[in-house]
Amino acid sequence: KAGQVTGIRFFKGAGNTGVHKGSRWSSSGTRLAEVTFVGETATGWQTAMLSTPVTVTAGTTYVVSYFAPNGHYATTSSFFGSGFTSGDLSVPAGANGKYLYGNGGFPTFSWNSTNYWVDVVFEKDPSAVTVASQAPAAGATGVTADVAPRITFSDAIAATGWSMTVRQ
Repeated sequence: KAGQVTGIRFFKGAGNTGVHKGSRWSSSGTRLAEVTFVGETATGWQTAMLSTPVTVTAGTTYVVSYFAPNGHYATTSSFFGSGFTSGDLSVPAGANGKYLYGNGGFPTFSWNSTNYWVDVVFEKDPSAVTVASQAPAAGATGVTADVAPRITFSDAIAATGWSMTVRQ
């Protein structure tokens, strides 16, 4: 889906100390955004919001990374062996976990489809909500009073901020 990357996050384990920097890259290695993590906790997910969100084009490959200056980064070997989907974003199966030893450059190496537990904060572009189905059908006649009207929308509807009226 199209949308915006508004932040970068990584999972921090014990010993993963120092100043961490996150980057979002084009698939060819152009850095599109960079952020320094501040106010980190000792372990767990760390999140840094970008000062300016970066647009994501549907169907385009991007790379996200973070620099762990003292190592001890989290890994799960073979994680991307069968691909992965989370919400509107997906990673195809294969050598998609990338890494680079050194001072925070574009990650080009891969080993055993490993997940290095770095991710983006993503907000998909809002889509126009349409009626996918309804019962009774629009313009139906002869509908008995005991029929409960039903409507299905093309996208999820937020729990607040909407109102709907059923007219006879």
